[in-house]
Formats: sequence, structure tokens, C-alpha cells
Amino acid sequence: MKQWSNSAIEGGRLWSKVRLFALIVGVCALFTACDSESLQEDSNATRVQFVHQWDGPTPVAKDAVDLNSAQFSGDKLSLSVSYSGGCSEHSFTLYSSSVNIQIYPPVVTTWLVHDGNGDLCEAYLTETIEFDVKDLIADYSSLFFVHVVPAGSSESIQVEYQSP
Repeated sequence: MKQWSNSAIEGGRLWSKVRLFALIVGVCALFTACDSESLQEDSNATRVQFVHQWDGPTPVAKDAVDLNSAQFSGDKLSLSVSYSGGCSEHSFTLYSSSVNIQIYPPVVTTWLVHDGNGDLCEAYLTETIEFDVKDLIADYSSLFFVHVVPAGSSESIQVEYQSP
């Protein structure tokens, strides 16, 4: 029959205590963690910004972005965008022109500026970003068009807003 030494028994007890401690820490982390939806909302608030009635020069591109589609959903303008990256958080700013050419229906030009924050990774990512455009909707009639131009690009998309 095998005899256990005191040091082997104490080492086993220590290992059991370490595992128990790790389990307790893990359970506590689960109970105190934020839910993913609130994390996304907090992240989105810092990465997506709408600048209403921009009267400065035409915004300059920081990083390339492809605009795939645009649509209104209530008072939000949703843009499907694609860009290179994957290692850093990217931010987007949408500038609306302050000049309104009086035509019916009005057409508002906006510029989308993408900042990759120095991300040199080369994955090609596609995501939908949303801009709260309540102020823009309040300025125009119940029917208008938004012309979205990615800064530094010759491509653009025009999307219609019609109040419900």
C-alpha cells in the first residue's frame, strides 16, 4: 500500500484551495459583468457621432471606408460600411451640410469620415452603424433626401426620408 507524505497531502490541499479560489473569482465575475447590449451602446456612443449643420470645409478622409447601403429606421440613419482593420476600435463621424438648396424635395449632403485609429490589420470588416439624426429630421419637411458621401471617395448613396 502506498504511503503519502505530509508534503504531498499539503500540496494537494493547496491545489484544491487554488482551484476553489479560481472558481469563486470566476463566479463573481459572471455576476458583476455588464450585459453585452449595454456594452455595445456605450461603445457605439463613443465611436459614432453626428455633426449637424457643419459649416466648415468639406471634411477630409482619415481612413478609407466603403458605403454599402443606407436606410432610415425611425430617427436613425443606418449605414452598412466595410473597411480594413480588426485590431483597433474604429470611429465614424457623419457631417451634414448647413446649406440647404431650396428644392423640393430637399437634398442634404452628408460626409462620412472613418477613423481607424492607426489599425494596420488587414481583415475586411462589414458592420452597420447608426446615427441619431433627430435634428436633421426636424429641419426638413416630411420628405427629403440625404446624400451620403464617404469623405475622399467619388462613390455615394442617396436615401429618402419620409415621415411615418
